[in-house]
Amino acid sequence: MTCRCRGGTAMAHPRVAALGIDLGTTYSCVAVVLNGKVEVVANDFGARTTPSVVGFIDGEEAELVGDAAASQAHRNPENVVWDAKRMVGRPFSRLQPDDVARWPFSVAAADKDKILIRVTHNDISKSFSPEEISAKVVKKMKDVSEAFLGYPVNQAVITVPAYFNSAQRAATRKAGALAGLTVHRTVPEPSAAALAYAMQQMSNTTRRVLVYDLGGGTFDVTVANVRGCLVTVRAVGGDSHLGGQDFDNRIFDHIAKEIERKTGRQVAGNPRKARRLLTMCERLKQDLSAVTRAELDVLPLIGEELPIAMTRAKFEDLTRDLLNRTRDAVADVLQSINMDVDAIDEVVLVGGSTRMPAVHRLLADFFPGTNINKSLNPDEAVAYGAAALAARLAGDRTQYLAGVLVNDVTPISFGLGEEDGGFSVLIPRNTPIPFSCSRLYLTVYDHQDVLSLKVYQGERTVASRNAFIGEYRVEDLPRREAGLEVEVRLSIDSDGVLTVEARHPVTRVWGGCTVQTVDCTAFGEQVPAGTPEVKADDEVTDRHELARLGARFRLSKYLHDLAERRDTDDLPIAVVNEIKATQTWMDAGQYSKKDYVTKFAALRRLLPGSGRRAAAIANKKFIK
Repeated sequence: MTCRCRGGTAMAHPRVAALGIDLGTTYSCVAVVLNGKVEVVANDFGARTTPSVVGFIDGEEAELVGDAAASQAHRNPENVVWDAKRMVGRPFSRLQPDDVARWPFSVAAADKDKILIRVTHNDISKSFSPEEISAKVVKKMKDVSEAFLGYPVNQAVITVPAYFNSAQRAATRKAGALAGLTVHRTVPEPSAAALAYAMQQMSNTTRRVLVYDLGGGTFDVTVANVRGCLVTVRAVGGDSHLGGQDFDNRIFDHIAKEIERKTGRQVAGNPRKARRLLTMCERLKQDLSAVTRAELDVLPLIGEELPIAMTRAKFEDLTRDLLNRTRDAVADVLQSINMDVDAIDEVVLVGGSTRMPAVHRLLADFFPGTNINKSLNPDEAVAYGAAALAARLAGDRTQYLAGVLVNDVTPISFGLGEEDGGFSVLIPRNTPIPFSCSRLYLTVYDHQDVLSLKVYQGERTVASRNAFIGEYRVEDLPRREAGLEVEVRLSIDSDGVLTVEARHPVTRVWGGCTVQTVDCTAFGEQVPAGTPEVKADDEVTDRHELARLGARFRLSKYLHDLAERRDTDDLPIAVVNEIKATQTWMDAGQYSKKDYVTKFAALRRLLPGSGRRAAAIANKKFIK
């Protein structure tokens, strides 16, 4: 079988075809290994990147995706959807308010705090999940690739930000499945770029590389050892809510205020004009990477000539804090593995936003004397590496792909929530994956016949301030005194998929659940992970909250023990009434540590000595 590529040249059908898809916040890119080399596929407009935009335009039978949709964004902003990547895997309540305020399309909460994107298409109201919108972009990448190749492709590797949590990765895999693809792996974007770098260098010596990836909507930093085509990730970090769009928004806010100051007109309040201005601000940012001063023509916005100019210095002043956030993330990653700055052999730039001169200066100052590698195409490097890995995972064993391998780490810690509100880390961040570990978990209540294992992902010491992954219940436990040991095992595969298991203390049989999709009914609603680093103020607030939750747990444990006694002991009526009143009080709300301690002391005075065992159990470790 033969197929035809661009230019009409006939090609033999390859043995294996799989796509490498860089599913971006603002732009997406797709590549494939063909005839012994990686080919970045151009779309139907001839562009090698495609806007991650989906439009529902009246008069069109189907939705528009990519350039055609982006061209309609300022004409029909309420029905042109972008930024889906900032929504996937998140509940509605955890969306950034600034994002919601800027989106001209409707985003609403559905059942169980899920996100619904609402549009009107040909007079019909339609609702989509972020995963369904992302799937349409992935399907576009699949379609342009099949047009390029001349035959169907149903296998892929899709890239994700390095700091995406499990829910966000699962949502991305779901988008790929909805687009008709078997997703072999969701590889972190900087890891894929590191592979592209490795294939370019093909060095037999090991080099320590830091990938600085500033894309349209996310920022990632990865430290990896590179030798030949083997990439071994050492540490990752970043910010899943920081990218080129945030730089565009700073220009937008400044220009909008200038227009209002000079003319009295409010552009930001008009969705069509706001979307047009945002596009103009993106172009202005790009211009300021090449020149030190650029102007905007705002005539189409306000109907009159108005000179609006910006210098590169002004732009850098408006965005200095954003760049500093990337610098802090780089420092955090190096610190997490106790690596000095001078240990890095090369810094590799990835992502269109790294074209800004301020990025180059920041990195040159941070890594004095270290080569800042700008040789990779920042828009295509991620898709390039993903395509090589996709072909390898799909079974291509040609010499060109020999040795292609990416060994990753888990970007965020996994662990179990404890009864007193604490978080016990079982798989620390930057642990090489795949990985598995077992611990013993203790019951805390007498006659406890069910053990709830709540799994979280994050770096905070308070469990509820991390991403809740889900819950697995060990049932039919023998009704014994508190302290029964249950063996718990957490395993994470090379794709970042987590499995939680527990061995029943009587039957010795393992049972558990694997997080495979966001909709896994055995698991609860996901929330996004915390920031990449635990700041000093976070540590202080966590310490105070743990003290409060600990006091609450001791009181709750004491009430439980007293309730157990009521079946066998004749408690004074005053104690019974106080127990009921205290339980009602606890159920009514959340209180301070002092309030819980005061209630606990009052009950103990009624029954001296009865709180010693409750306090002893409360002070024991739940995981050992």
